[in-house]
Amino acid sequence: MYRIFPVVLIGLATFAPFVAAADPLSDRIAVLSQGFRGTVMLYAKNLSTGREVGVAPDTRVRTASTIKLPILCALESLVAAGKVKWDERIILKPEDKVSGSGVLASLEDHTELSVRNLAILMIILSDNTATNLILDRIGADAVNDYLDTIGLVKTRANRKVRGDGTKLAAPSGWSKAGLLEDNKRFGLGVSTPREMVRLLELLNDGKIVGPDAIYCAGVGPVSIELQVHDPLSGAYKTEMRARLLGVTRPGEDPLGIPEGASRLTP
Repeated sequence: MYRIFPVVLIGLATFAPFVAAADPLSDRIAVLSQGFRGTVMLYAKNLSTGREVGVAPDTRVRTASTIKLPILCALESLVAAGKVKWDERIILKPEDKVSGSGVLASLEDHTELSVRNLAILMIILSDNTATNLILDRIGADAVNDYLDTIGLVKTRANRKVRGDGTKLAAPSGWSKAGLLEDNKRFGLGVSTPREMVRLLELLNDGKIVGPDAIYCAGVGPVSIELQVHDPLSGAYKTEMRARLLGVTRPGEDPLGIPEGASRLTP
């Protein structure tokens, strides 16, 4: 049984020295971060009250796979503009496959997939190969151009995914922003905690991405889970479930927080 709380929380790893505010929530975050060997950047916003809390929320950090959400939003905008079609077919070639999360690297060569199915795999399975095929289709520069239009000027898609572990493909698919020396160190993407939350807020408010266009394309609902590592038990706990793209079933809230996860609600 879940309670519904209109809260957005993003923490993009690395921990900076915390300056405690006269705020019980900030004090609790400070206690939780004590002794952590790393750097924390964090931003949270209560979408009902507007109350915010953050730790170095405007610091640029690696996005890792969270850049796949901006890529998805940019893709939908191109579909809405008639520049891409959900039912376009893309052939999976051997050289397209990269290691890491997802299933496409294990599929038969020359499998044909729709743009829609690639988008679903990119989000639900965080499929690296699917992400690269989408970037091949639209270009990383198109993602950044879209982000500029919605005011997320610090969030950049830098390049395609190289894979995980020791089986890394050569860097490719660079955007203009990704070629800047100051951005290369961030890998496939860069953002700030505040901007990633802003993207989720825009989705929650229905200000970007058209649910009708998604439904007409037969996509959705698409969901994402945020899993948080519990350093005491060593387990990963689901702290947030959210419907992406504004796609919800009738009567369903676009953002659900499992019961008990509200302990850090600002």
